[in-house]
Amino acid sequence: MNLASILTDSAARDPERVAVKLDDVELTYAQLDGACAHVVGLLRAHGFEPGDRVGIMLPNLPHFPICYTASCAPGESSCR
Repeated sequence: MNLASILTDSAARDPERVAVKLDDVELTYAQLDGACAHVVGLLRAHGFEPGDRVGIMLPNLPHFPICYTASCAPGESSCR
């Protein structure tokens, strides 16, 4: 089990529960899971394959957990 799998399970169990909150921005587990799936699709569309390394350099914004969790999706990377 990895971070992305835990997110998917949480989204299925309690989709409307807030997963990320920063200032006035809130993302539910369902929104976070959907955004992560979108980022995984973008990575693959741009030629990234499972096992490729992905660097993430973002400030403390809701985009960071989206991108980080997407990079942990099964077959994407090992989240190191």
